[in-house]
Amino acid sequence: MTSQLRAYIATPKRFYTSEWLRWAWERNGGTIAPDASSADVVLLSLQDVADVPFLHSTREAISRLRRRPLLVCGGLQAWTGNGAALAYADAVVVGEGSEWIRTACEQGLDAACSLPCVVTRSDPWRQVTPSRELDLVAAPVVQVNACGWYALAGRGCHNKCAFCATSWSTPYVTAPRAHLERLRDTVAAIPKASLTYITNDSDGIDLHTSVAQSMTVKDYLRLSGQVKAPLIRLGVEGLSEQRRHWFGKPISDDDLRRAYDTAGRSGQALHVFMIVGDPADADALRHYVRNVLPFTADKRPELWHKWTMFQPCAFTPLWTFDCRTLVEWERELAFRECTGRCRRYRDYRASSVAVAIHRAAMSRVLWEHVGLVRQPKPRESASAYCEAMRARGLDYAVTPTARDRLPGSQVEMETARARDAAADRKGLPALRRDVT
Repeated sequence: MTSQLRAYIATPKRFYTSEWLRWAWERNGGTIAPDASSADVVLLSLQDVADVPFLHSTREAISRLRRRPLLVCGGLQAWTGNGAALAYADAVVVGEGSEWIRTACEQGLDAACSLPCVVTRSDPWRQVTPSRELDLVAAPVVQVNACGWYALAGRGCHNKCAFCATSWSTPYVTAPRAHLERLRDTVAAIPKASLTYITNDSDGIDLHTSVAQSMTVKDYLRLSGQVKAPLIRLGVEGLSEQRRHWFGKPISDDDLRRAYDTAGRSGQALHVFMIVGDPADADALRHYVRNVLPFTADKRPELWHKWTMFQPCAFTPLWTFDCRTLVEWERELAFRECTGRCRRYRDYRASSVAVAIHRAAMSRVLWEHVGLVRQPKPRESASAYCEAMRARGLDYAVTPTARDRLPGSQVEMETARARDAAADRKGLPALRRDVT
């Protein structure tokens, strides 16, 4: 059956997700419209809170049309269902989008929006079952620039880091290795082309690729002799062993030091991701500099540190974390301490605490309150921003209690019990599930 439905894919620029939406719609018999004015439905994937303004502007643009198409939003940032995405979208798809697209093309938009994975403003607290329908083998390989190609290789992660929304909201699945090898061989035959696998895990990555690779410290140490990538990304997350364990990343100082030394010998640059904002970070930094960073005057290969201010994410054990306890990261102090010992050191600046609280609040605010959340002012202190949020009745989005309802608590996640147990072990408030 060929669908008469026309979909417009709204995106600020070309992403794998936007190309996947296009592919999935046409695969199911739908037609792609050149603009929203000629479409029956507008599809948008919301991957980060920074995408919410684009969703808002898209809503405003199509609202001015004489024949306004249905605006449907998906993507990880929309998976709470009744969070920020619902403020601007007519319908929000929780989970994968394949089932919604297939149903829309075969049975119509009303049938698709009645699926158990869909939330609308008419019933924002309905129980939601995430859609898990996804064909990794059939997923397209997308050219995103002159030489770069991307392929979907997996979803989720076998590890459950306490801060990671992806691992707690998405079941772990990977494409067959033979399929990934066929893709690699196909792209390798294209002059100057390079293939990047989209995955949240180290398993199955292409060890011979010449593009940057994300790996766990454990896998990097195990496979370092086979990895040819010039740059390796390591999610370390904590300056101390204690902090890493709290995040669910049990990486020892010894293993981390070995990884740095191995990269130095191999001539591989590293991007080390570190989450900061804990009051103990200042003391942990001194220990880290003395006991983990290489003591060297060599300037290559670079040892980049990507400092990231902590923010709680939906569906994780840290969802109800009190953001008022965060402290600013002393980047200048860290730079002096680290470069004094390791000339390979480079860094990326962490955001302010106020910015991190804003991002957390946008993940925890109910759809009807989104318009009350404002951006932090330049150099605004965390305490001032928290007070401004409190004055607007948004305390629950900054420091949730067991009495507060957070968006997404009605979503039937497979990991809910394990998540709640992990939150309890950390002394964090339970997620309120009743909505009466």
